Amino acid sequence: MYQLTVSPDTTKSGQVAELIRLFHAAFGPELPPELLSSAFLSWKFFQDRPGWPGSRSYVLERDGSVAAHACVWPSAFHTPAGVITCCHLLDWAASPLAVGAGVSIYRDLIGRSDIAIAIGGSAQARRLLPKLGFRPYGFSRYFAGVIRPLRQFRARPKASMGREILRLARNAMWSIPPLKRAHAGWTAGQARSGRWLDDMVADPAARSFSPGVRSSALISYLLACPAACCHLYTVGSQAEARGYFLLNEVNGQTRIIDLFLQSSEEADWETAYRLALRAAADLPETCEVVASSSLPWLDGVLRRCGMRERLAKPILVYDRRGLLSGAPALSVQMVDSDAFFLYSSSSPFLT
Repeated sequence: MYQLTVSPDTTKSGQVAELIRLFHAAFGPELPPELLSSAFLSWKFFQDRPGWPGSRSYVLERDGSVAAHACVWPSAFHTPAGVITCCHLLDWAASPLAVGAGVSIYRDLIGRSDIAIAIGGSAQARRLLPKLGFRPYGFSRYFAGVIRPLRQFRARPKASMGREILRLARNAMWSIPPLKRAHAGWTAGQARSGRWLDDMVADPAARSFSPGVRSSALISYLLACPAACCHLYTVGSQAEARGYFLLNEVNGQTRIIDLFLQSSEEADWETAYRLALRAAADLPETCEVVASSSLPWLDGVLRRCGMRERLAKPILVYDRRGLLSGAPALSVQMVDSDAFFLYSSSSPFLT
């Protein structure tokens, strides 16, 4: 019989080695070492964060051995009917000898929030999730802009020099158009998380979409991620802060992982993204800037900012009570999943 338990602090127990072996078997040997470090696992699984009290790491055991594992990544969204809690499962892995263990742990954990989302995933996961009640919910589209093509060329692994030279030439052309400037009067500046942020996000202005629930405690947690260098910026006009954005540097790729604005006007969002792109480009290690969108109108904003769509991941939603029926579309950003810290050392860029 399987037994579902909350993981102890695996960074302080012998179970961590067993979990790492399970991750290698499930995800391959190329997992970056930073994502298997004690500091990162402790932050991801055990450090306090809003939305989920206690440990977020769960194991399914049989005869004292780990049969399956999953980590809950909690989030929540504002809707006209109220706040809907959500979870996204990370590090979902099961031993090939434990038949049904992976399905069992997934089925248990997705029922602990109002809804659950899955973004992308392996071919096996996309075949399985509809059987668990997940349904298609659009796409998470990833857009990229080239900032320093030569630095990017030097940083990229080179399986074929000829192919990489051609890619360099293309990326150099893509980097020629200058970044568009923000509207006059709008500025952005680095900041620290604090009470000002709670006051700002208390009443989101969005009505045409369902924004994520944010707080200073959540932003502080994200800024403390050991596997990435995060920066918080305020954005506003006429000396009045109207929103914020979060940047995340990962091996030469700078990601706009979260952007909040007290406005439902597309022009304002375009201005905020232009400021975020400029701030990302000003970081000296940035080779490429990446942003994501789950909203068609925001796709258009990013294209007008000069970014190119490079990837689309299907979003699947588990909504057993129909809470999203009639609700505006969810605005799923990188901080609502593991997208903001995952990376591949063998394929570090989208361009």
